[in-house]
Amino acid sequence: MKWINNMKIRTKLLGSFIIITALTAILGYIGITEMNIIINNEKKLYEKVTVPLGDVVDLVSNFQRIRVNVRDAILAPNKEIREQKYKRIEELKTGFYNAIKPLEETLVTVEGKKVLQKVVESFEDYAKEIENLKILVDNEKKEEAIKLIGGTMKQKNDTCQSNIDRFVELKIKIARETYNLNKQEASSATKFILSIILVVVTFSLILALLISRNIVKIIKSVVTTTNELSESAVNGKLNARGEPEKINPEFRDIVVGINNILDAIVEPLKVAADYINRMAVGDI
Repeated sequence: MKWINNMKIRTKLLGSFIIITALTAILGYIGITEMNIIINNEKKLYEKVTVPLGDVVDLVSNFQRIRVNVRDAILAPNKEIREQKYKRIEELKTGFYNAIKPLEETLVTVEGKKVLQKVVESFEDYAKEIENLKILVDNEKKEEAIKLIGGTMKQKNDTCQSNIDRFVELKIKIARETYNLNKQEASSATKFILSIILVVVTFSLILALLISRNIVKIIKSVVTTTNELSESAVNGKLNARGEPEKINPEFRDIVVGINNILDAIVEPLKVAADYINRMAVGDI
């Protein structure tokens, strides 16, 4: 600690300020880093879960509308209306596949990709039955068409709907897991930042205490030396001198100056005393 004692007060104060500033900068950097992690997780939640839910809604909506238009095609009173329903079914099929594409881009797990693939496969199986249904309806075989709807088509419809439901549940599960992860990350970041703040504050207080005590010690040593020299001079101990090497370099000149003053006063007194002693023995 001797090197600290030899430092100037200005250097100590400036060094302390630099250290505190550096610690504050580190704290700020850590805080920003943790916040960016949370923001990126929120972005992931939005891009990979929230936005795709809109596509899932389109997926489900198109699928359900296809079913409605299939029913309406069978019940259409004439060929013109029936063709309109067929056209609408094709548009909804296109909408269904268009909703599939962005969903594929947001999947990051093997399970999700498998479930979506099953949705596509089961929908394609259902779509094939629609073509069979068209043949029956166009050939005025409505009873067989109705039987097809209530039989094979219903089974494939239920399978597709089940796969869609499973996919929706998976998305909700991922959303819940991502939310919990973000919550844990935010909690951990908060605790970590608070811990860093506590360390910085504690270190700052200790540093301030050490420096203040050191400065007080330096000033006290100067005052003590000055008082001792003054007391020695009053008591006639004119040979007493301060020890500059024991004083902080910044204040050594004070002790050196006092020593020089004492030397300037004592030397003439010694000469005068010597003359008086010589005169006392007759040495005029």
